[in-house]
Parts: sequence; structure tokens; C-alpha cells
Amino acid sequence: MKKEVKIIAMHSGFPLENHLQKLPEEQLAFAGWQFANATLWQFDKIPASEERKCIRYLLEHLLLSKNSKSAFKEFCQNAVIEHWLQKSAIHKGLPSPSEWLSPENKSGFQYKTEWHEQIIKKRKSILPSQDGLVIVIEAYLRYAFRPSKQIFKRCKNRLLKLKEHELFQIFCNAIINFNF
Repeated sequence: MKKEVKIIAMHSGFPLENHLQKLPEEQLAFAGWQFANATLWQFDKIPASEERKCIRYLLEHLLLSKNSKSAFKEFCQNAVIEHWLQKSAIHKGLPSPSEWLSPENKSGFQYKTEWHEQIIKKRKSILPSQDGLVIVIEAYLRYAFRPSKQIFKRCKNRLLKLKEHELFQIFCNAIINFNF
């Protein structure tokens, strides 16, 4: 009996399996919306029509990007940064999801990257570690396409080792939101 060898590339400590190399943008858009919803609007009742609009805006963003996986990760990072800014009272007044995701909104997520970079430089103490962000986003990406206890446990252990308890809570919220 011949054994099959599976080639796995490593990135940020999580195996990057070949089936994750080319993810359909529609699935990324849905997973991204679930992540943002759980991170920024977890206690708000969002109508189905608003959710569809948000997913469509995110899908357009991913399709227009050169690398949809990188754009997905940047989007999730922006959602976490926005969460921290809201929490720390640096930036209050988050608009509705479809407004925040709208490409026409100059204060929406697509225009925040440069602004967030300035905030990160000035306020490193309020934001989670870059390592923690990478762990959460990569683990969520994997979980969204192939849920498993292994992914959850590995993410939990790595975040708790970094003492990133709130990032772990964001990860848990995103998984709960995704599953239900």
C-alpha cells in the first residue's frame, strides 16, 4: 500500500493547505462579513437585506483587489482595529454596516487603512499585537472553510500564550456568528 504525501506550506504557524490557495471570492466575502458583523455589530439585529448588501460590497472589494486573500485579511484587520478604536473612545459613532462597507463612503473601511496606520503608530498601547492579529485572521480564514477543533485549540493556545484574551474573544464571537 502506497502512502500519500501531503505537501503543506507554513505561514504564521498555521499549515496553509493547497485547497486554501484559491478560495472563491464569494466564500471570502461571506466569511468576511460574518467576521465584521461579530466584531463590530455583534449585539445589533441586522436585516437580511442589509447583510446581502454588505456581502455584495465586500465581494466587489475582493474582486477588484489583486489578491483576494490579502484583501480579506486586511479587511478583517481593519474590523479589529475599528473595534479597538470604538472601545477606546478614540473613534465613536460607527455607521451602519452597509454604510461602513460602501465604496462611496469616504470614512468607510476601504479608506481607513492609511488612517489606521497613523493610529497604530501613535497608539500602540490600545491595539492588539500584530502577531495576535495575524493569528486570529489566519485561524478564522481556515476555520471558515474547514471548521475543526484543532484550528480552534491552536488559535486559543497561541493567543493565550501572547496574553491576547480580547482577541481570543473576538475569534470566539466570529466563530459563533459564523456557525449560527
